[in-house]
Amino acid sequence: SSLFTPLTSYLIVAFSWQDAYIIMAVMVWIFLTAGVLLLRNDPRDMGYLPYGEEEGQPQPAKVAIAGSPMRQAKGPEWELRDAVRTWQFWELGILHFCCCMCHAIPLVHVVPYAIRSGLAPTTAASILATIGVVSFVGRISLGVLADRWGPKQAYVLAVFAQGLMMIWLLGARHPVMFFLFAIFWGFGYGGAMPPYALFVKDYYGMKSFGAIYGGIMVLASLGMAVGGYAAGFLYDVSGSYQPAWILSLVAGVVTGFVALDLAPPLHPRRMRSLASDEPAGAPAGISVSSSPA
Repeated sequence: SSLFTPLTSYLIVAFSWQDAYIIMAVMVWIFLTAGVLLLRNDPRDMGYLPYGEEEGQPQPAKVAIAGSPMRQAKGPEWELRDAVRTWQFWELGILHFCCCMCHAIPLVHVVPYAIRSGLAPTTAASILATIGVVSFVGRISLGVLADRWGPKQAYVLAVFAQGLMMIWLLGARHPVMFFLFAIFWGFGYGGAMPPYALFVKDYYGMKSFGAIYGGIMVLASLGMAVGGYAAGFLYDVSGSYQPAWILSLVAGVVTGFVALDLAPPLHPRRMRSLASDEPAGAPAGISVSSSPA
């Protein structure tokens, strides 16, 4: 965002939007290919320890995954078919949908809104570039907080910051107001991303991490698509961006409150174990325990 937004603006002005798309496509292909070649599955492949692990520290149990190196697992390991039967899987998907809808709206429409408010096109494009820079800071800092506090606390902080800053955008007219929005909103936007992977790892383990996380990301992609389109539709109907900003505000705040309810699911094996521990004749759903007289 921080590099490609002003670059795209320059390419469109210097050439045309068609040529700019072709140039950007070639650049993305080169960068992605180089990035894939540099990827490693495990830091130990390069002689490093995982973040937070010390030399000689006992390692937790590992899970074998077909076609992949051994991965560490701390809790029960879930299959995708079991995960989709839990409320938490769909709750994470709904959260990702609403969160992505919340930030897709300003990401797509803040630049034309700023131009409509009197900012020069290059200045308006710099707002999106600022969001990209600050989102990097948010990803790192709230990622660290997620490691220390847990993903829920960091996530709730991020989505509330992202949602509530839309109130500020409702009254933004001066460039300073737009750039202050970019700083605080961008921090929340970036910080909301790292906790998702931690939620999936903590709730479902690593055995089917890719499939479970990928399923949740489908809803995230839908949220991005719906958010950008809905904001454009509201603008076409009303002639104002205010309804779109209110929609983003509501999506962000709802996401924050729903996230407060997040809790790990109970693995089917654990549920069967609890059921088998219940004495015969005990009412369904009630666990009876004995205590000394």
